[in-house]
Amino acid sequence: MGLEERRLRDKKRRIREILEAARKIFISKGYLNTTMLDIAKEAELSRGTLYLYFNSKEEITFQVIFESFEKIFLGLSEAVDSNQLGLDKLIAMKNVYLNYYKNDFNQFYFTLFYDFKLTRETLIEADAKECMHVIRKILDLFTSVLETGVEDGSIKVEGDLKTVSFTIMSIVHGTMQKAASRRDLLGEIMQFNEFDLLDSMFDILFHSLT
Repeated sequence: MGLEERRLRDKKRRIREILEAARKIFISKGYLNTTMLDIAKEAELSRGTLYLYFNSKEEITFQVIFESFEKIFLGLSEAVDSNQLGLDKLIAMKNVYLNYYKNDFNQFYFTLFYDFKLTRETLIEADAKECMHVIRKILDLFTSVLETGVEDGSIKVEGDLKTVSFTIMSIVHGTMQKAASRRDLLGEIMQFNEFDLLDSMFDILFHSLT
């Protein structure tokens, strides 16, 4: 292994350590209460060294958000490719979302940051654009699945496919994010848990499309 290759490998490893540290500290202290110094300490780095890799907390945040949505996209892509009928593809997508929520909640949690951080001003940043790009890919998957379902007769759609796809994606992500941010209160106040809410949401969506 050459020197340059070793440096690149070490840089990727250090970035990975920083992002993992950021996730931990965001969860434990809350995003607004977290500073670059906090992240540096969690990653066992000096603040100066941290700035060699990331210019700001916002840059770290968008990378964390991107990785959360990228994981969703990869799982959805695999699920869609493994099924033929449009409705089966949609059901497989549901299972990806639920498994991600149940089994990797801490990473899913950072999708909540998307609406909080993305504004007209931040969209000029490369990292914010990268987040938007992967979300558009998820939207394209929903649109493709609906198109397949309409063609094979397993799904019924009224209106423009892309508009319906965006609405469905917004309902899924919005409901899951609401469940994630209010998971404790749902049981105490509403007398049901977040999984009841998510199952009900998907049932309503599927009923409207079949």
